[in-house]
Amino acid sequence: MRRRLLSMIAAVSAGIACCAPAAATYGSDVESPDPYAAVAFQQGPLHDGRSVDPSFTGPLTEAWSVTLHGTVSYPLIADGIVYALYSDPRRLGRSVVALSARSGEVVWGPRVVGGYTESTSAFAFDAGRVFVMSDSGGLMALDATTGHVAWNIDLPSQRYFDGPPTARDGVVYVVGSGSGGTLFAVDQGSGNVLWTADLATGSASSPTVSDNGIFLSFACERIYRFALDGAPVWSRHGPCSGGGGSTSVLHDGRLHVRGFYVGRPMAVVDALTASDLAFAAVTSWTTPAFDDTHMVAVANGHLTVHDARSGVELWRAPTNDNTTPPLIVNGYVVEGRADGTIDMRDVETGALVWRGKARGPIPQVIEGADAPLRGMAQGDGVLAVPAGSTLTVFEPAGDTTVRLEGPAAGSSVGPGARFVFSSGVRHARYVCTVDGVDRECTSPWSPAGLGDGSHTLGVRVAYATVGAVSTRFTLDATSPKVSVAPFSSAVIHTSTTRARWSAIDRGTGVKAYQVRVGRAPVGKPIRSWKVRARSQATSATFSVPRATRLCVSVRAGDLVGNWSGWSSPRCVNRA
Repeated sequence: MRRRLLSMIAAVSAGIACCAPAAATYGSDVESPDPYAAVAFQQGPLHDGRSVDPSFTGPLTEAWSVTLHGTVSYPLIADGIVYALYSDPRRLGRSVVALSARSGEVVWGPRVVGGYTESTSAFAFDAGRVFVMSDSGGLMALDATTGHVAWNIDLPSQRYFDGPPTARDGVVYVVGSGSGGTLFAVDQGSGNVLWTADLATGSASSPTVSDNGIFLSFACERIYRFALDGAPVWSRHGPCSGGGGSTSVLHDGRLHVRGFYVGRPMAVVDALTASDLAFAAVTSWTTPAFDDTHMVAVANGHLTVHDARSGVELWRAPTNDNTTPPLIVNGYVVEGRADGTIDMRDVETGALVWRGKARGPIPQVIEGADAPLRGMAQGDGVLAVPAGSTLTVFEPAGDTTVRLEGPAAGSSVGPGARFVFSSGVRHARYVCTVDGVDRECTSPWSPAGLGDGSHTLGVRVAYATVGAVSTRFTLDATSPKVSVAPFSSAVIHTSTTRARWSAIDRGTGVKAYQVRVGRAPVGKPIRSWKVRARSQATSATFSVPRATRLCVSVRAGDLVGNWSGWSSPRCVNRA
């Protein structure tokens, strides 16, 4: 149902204001918020990498992919649209393009929004607008449906803005640095700065926003909490100093902080009091992901799943090349690997549910060191995966029932037999199980290369647990052995002679013969052959002119189409 929402409240002047604005959609008709959208780095304002999209089930299949003109950052997904932001390879700006989540067709864009792109390109979504952050402090609001610019401002006082923005409830939160650090709260409707708050630093960290406030984390476990009106609540820092930072994750009242140094275990603090909480030593190079009871971390290529309350390790993936911040979607752990492989595992058991491939390699993601910041996104039934300049979108495979056409079950076939299979899955990948051994395969499949005898063939959509089909067949890949009987005499004096031949086939049996005949003057080579039609005859009478040499060669075929080569010719001369 569509509803009209009230316009934004008036902007508050810079500095700490008394209150935050109410959620708004700027006086236009918009749909209710998409409950399964990906609106920020690592899914949402909590950055917990979590989605509960009920339409997202494994296995998946590639829906579409697109190649853009620069390195693609983490995407956003909302209201059936995938938003991709990519840097210009000449560093002249950045571009945003809106693509249909279903088909990949361009909805609008690409729109060049400008700004130096040496550092992180970043954006966020809320209430029908896309907010694009420039590395040097430019913040632009685009209408999410049309791409039209709603407003474009330059944030004051700071020089570097290398952390992704977070948008929630009518406000865009941005951190800048250069002279200390500043947290900006910007009115989504007007672009006016509502309030600012001073920080000791402000690099490479995205604000984490909940109903209870705004959280920031930087190097040396320097952590801040502000109320939604900008009032400071608490802050703390570790026994060191320096720049840099990484995005914190808020889950179940606990703030998970990685600091800046990738080798150190996470700190877990009470979001209300800032006190340390007991938690196992877990290292995560990327932003961890959570559901109600699990935490997923990636460090040094290894993906581990932990109890969300204690940090105790529950299981780990057997791979050692995991690179992306993980996601937990509807009971699945989704992770990208260095070669572009995407793994989808059951969060409880670690069982592999599906494995796909993006259109390029995926380097290790390190906040503060990557430009642009990369990551996956899941929403509205699709998974969007950037890999270099390509964006690949996957969707649930749906009905994985395989249809198989070809020789009847139990029949004898030759090596050229064609088994044709298909399904309703778009861009489906198939696995053929031949005599109990799995191989990735494409349609049509043939048994060439197998040995003679009985075989079984099963076909399923890759990683599907239902919908497989199977058949059995007997392969006869051996052609008949054919021979031509010698003529009764090497020299004849009559105008005709009779040739005889035979063949042996230990498989399906001989079906037909084919004869070729050559003639030449005695003492001259045969220069051409006349091939007769196939038949079941095992002898024939041939004319032989005077002073002519006659040669006969035969080949034989069996019931499944195996043909022998031509036999050695038998020859006779007429005087």
